[in-house]
Amino acid sequence: MSLRATMFSGFSSFYNSIWFGLSVIAVVFVLIAVADTPDDFGGPFPVIEKELCVNPILQRTKDRCIEDHPEMFSEEDRLKGPSTGSDPLPFDVKHMVRVASTVLDSNSMVKASLPVLDDKNLYGL
Repeated sequence: MSLRATMFSGFSSFYNSIWFGLSVIAVVFVLIAVADTPDDFGGPFPVIEKELCVNPILQRTKDRCIEDHPEMFSEEDRLKGPSTGSDPLPFDVKHMVRVASTVLDSNSMVKASLPVLDDKNLYGL
């Protein structure tokens, strides 16, 4: 057999073995572990450009603009200072939970359509 046929046969048998799958999984885990290391932001950020502070969209950009260029913002924004890190949600969570529980509960529609049984109205009972 030629060298190429021997190499192809060896690679083909490795590709079809369990070790190929384990090797791929090990490489993926190593790549995830390397990519998942925290970034080193220990030092201070550089001063942000004034052009970015004209109409900041992101909250972090606005916070850095207030710190670096306080003259561009109102007194109210300067007194508030940087944000706490979380904006209010754009929807009411309690309402969404109520809607989801109504949709997921199979008896909720039936309960809503049945009349209330009390002492005055027994509806033929």
